[in-house]
Amino acid sequence: MPARACVSATVTVPSDKHAVGKTLLHDVALKARRDPGCLRFVVYENKEKEGHFSINEEWENDTFLQDHLKLDHVVTVFSEIEKIGGKIDNTWCRAIV
Repeated sequence: MPARACVSATVTVPSDKHAVGKTLLHDVALKARRDPGCLRFVVYENKEKEGHFSINEEWENDTFLQDHLKLDHVVTVFSEIEKIGGKIDNTWCRAIV
């Protein structure tokens, strides 16, 4: 059985764009949770730093994750985050337990 694929992402946007970033990430999370193979997609808001978010994703396998990354709602959110001066740093992982 292929290993589950995981992503731990840090998203930063300018503090004055916090609300916009929050809305973008909220909307993409709701859509991503319906994507095939999605086991978990959670967005966290940093309580101490405006404009800082974390995302934890878990996918049945890497194929589902790679397919997810090509979907319009994902491509769009990456673009929109960039347009408001934000950045997404992904750490690609696999579950070991």
